[in-house]
Amino acid sequence: MLSSLYNFKLIQPIQDRIVSLAKCDGNNPNLVCATLGGKLFVHTPHQEKEQVEQGGQQEDIKFLNLNKEVTAITQGSLLETSKKEILMIGSKNTLVAYDVEKNSDIFYKDIPDGVNAMVFGYIRNNPKPLVIVGGNCSIQGFDQHGNEKFWTVTGDNVSAMCFCDIDGDSFDELLVGSEDFAIRAFKQEEIFVEITESGKVIDLVNLKTGSFAYALDNGTVGIYRGDKRQWRSKTKMKFNSMVGYNSEGGANSCLIVAWSNGRIEVRSDTTGEVLFKMSLGSDIVRLLKGDYRMDNSTQIIVVCSDGYVRGYSFNYDLRGLGADGDQTKQQAKQSELIFQELLKKKNELVLEYTTLVEGQKGKKKTTGTESTLVPKNAKLSSLFRHNPQKKYPELYFHTNANSGAIIRSVVVFAEQIFPGESSLVSPAEPTSFLHFPLILEKNVSITLNIKALVGTSGNSMQYQVFEFQKKLPRFANFFMVKDLPSVGIQVPKSSVTFVLRERIPRFVKWLDSSFIIDESKVDELEKQEALKLAFVNLREGKPLQIEVSQDTGRVKLFTDNMETAGDMIQDLCLFMDIQTDITSVAEFPLEMENLKEVLSKINNYNEIRMRLTADMADSIKNAKTFVVKAEDARILSQMGTMKKMYSNLFVENRNLITELMKRNNNHEALLAELKKVNNYINKAANLRYGTPKKDIVTLCRAAIKANNVFALVQIIQTGKE
Repeated sequence: MLSSLYNFKLIQPIQDRIVSLAKCDGNNPNLVCATLGGKLFVHTPHQEKEQVEQGGQQEDIKFLNLNKEVTAITQGSLLETSKKEILMIGSKNTLVAYDVEKNSDIFYKDIPDGVNAMVFGYIRNNPKPLVIVGGNCSIQGFDQHGNEKFWTVTGDNVSAMCFCDIDGDSFDELLVGSEDFAIRAFKQEEIFVEITESGKVIDLVNLKTGSFAYALDNGTVGIYRGDKRQWRSKTKMKFNSMVGYNSEGGANSCLIVAWSNGRIEVRSDTTGEVLFKMSLGSDIVRLLKGDYRMDNSTQIIVVCSDGYVRGYSFNYDLRGLGADGDQTKQQAKQSELIFQELLKKKNELVLEYTTLVEGQKGKKKTTGTESTLVPKNAKLSSLFRHNPQKKYPELYFHTNANSGAIIRSVVVFAEQIFPGESSLVSPAEPTSFLHFPLILEKNVSITLNIKALVGTSGNSMQYQVFEFQKKLPRFANFFMVKDLPSVGIQVPKSSVTFVLRERIPRFVKWLDSSFIIDESKVDELEKQEALKLAFVNLREGKPLQIEVSQDTGRVKLFTDNMETAGDMIQDLCLFMDIQTDITSVAEFPLEMENLKEVLSKINNYNEIRMRLTADMADSIKNAKTFVVKAEDARILSQMGTMKKMYSNLFVENRNLITELMKRNNNHEALLAELKKVNNYINKAANLRYGTPKKDIVTLCRAAIKANNVFALVQIIQTGKE
């Protein structure tokens, strides 16, 4: 399926994933790669070559000295007056837009939140393209002048981004993957789709309309269409990169995945089936797609860590039809696939038949009324319930009493709950009931895939497999109690209040879908005109109280955890399909005190950073002076003076290294505090719904820029300045 076109070697080893394909002059494609020493080089095979090579370098390579570790790179036509693509280069705390043709900076920006991922494109309602920077829980967008035109927050450090129209409205949404295992889709500053995965999201790729591919750090790759997952596949290999490929006309498409060990797979975008695979002799650092030969064809470009670059093309379409239209090859391939499918079905039927025959033989040999076959009336029931003594919810299984069946073992598949994506419980003695513990670290709603072995006794030769699904409520960790004082817990002082005019039965249906509540209490709750429910988080031991008034529409959540309150408001509004704006008044005194403390630390860290920068500037000036004086002494043969200057230079250099370490430690501490601030803004936004949720982010950003702590706290509490 992949046919080799070219193979050449660059002179430098290449940094993992920091590779891009850019038309720096607007016409000719160039390969831009980062080296391990903080340098970038541009491979320009289509431009006029220099007559003489300098310093042993390849004549078609240009070096860009940044002296900083490159963390992300992208390209795009940033300038309105030119179609040439500008390089956007990100480091730990800076962003540089660089014009390769003019060898000059377009703009230089300090990015305190860091640069983890970048993408270039259009944000809805913004007519000009922006370079979007994902950092420490924040997302920023800059125009061609380096002005900030977009800013919002997300739940954790950004690790991947792409643009994709996932709702079919002809406008691309910004997809953001983060370290909290989430993929979020943004319409401007507002999150309108959030997907939780089983690992850190490290890559996102736009495929055809409405579909995108994702990759996780645990070796999982998959495809979503909208917010519905099409397929996923998990391996033990380390993922590197991937690209989407469409055949001519776009009728067929696939996903090409590169693994760091040199393996390349071509997978179907609809089923995930591996259509083709190959292995290279070196580690892969990046997979790209483009017309690098400039022959009006799309090539798959594979860049390896040792500097080798290989180009491939598809020599036939994804259905197996040859480029020359060879129908015979297509028919042969289809016949082979049909034969393999029928052979697989035959083997399954033979195995099933053999099992039934063996079972009948065992039944005839059994004495009396004892049988190894599971009775036809055997049923397996399951329900969620809490175990307050062990402080976790559990899934309780039991068989019907009159069947005499027992449960041998149960396995539950849930990728977001169990480290290995599945868990098995097998009691020492088979029983008619079984308790399956569910240790939940997060408030997630997930469908559990359950398989249970049911037999007649522990010595049964045959077991029947009961296979079914059960949806775990999002707030399953919360155990309902009569009231908080009855369990020795005070009602939380923190709360959030909002108005939602809905009938009590609607609230009860939400509670029944998102919490584990005894079914006998549901009918009773629906008949009430007001609700006052108390819960205890089994994992943390923290209280929660929910009060709802049907007459006034007032809803009040008492909890000391702002994040939990926000999660519940968002879950409630989505369940009820609220189309109006919801604003709220939040009172979280402990959280606000912590926020003020964090902002105070940020001011201190900024002052320290400025002082350290000034001290380092003085040390650098002294070091330059010592170098010049030492060289003068050497020329004048004043060996004593020269030794003294070099000794002073050694001391100054050691001081510089110490100051640099202090600055790095200060920067890491500053990033940690900035992450907390961004998290507070994200939690405050989740306390609202609709337009107020988006406005909170904008208002908080303005207050932070103005260094107005009082205004920031006021905005978080009331949603207004």
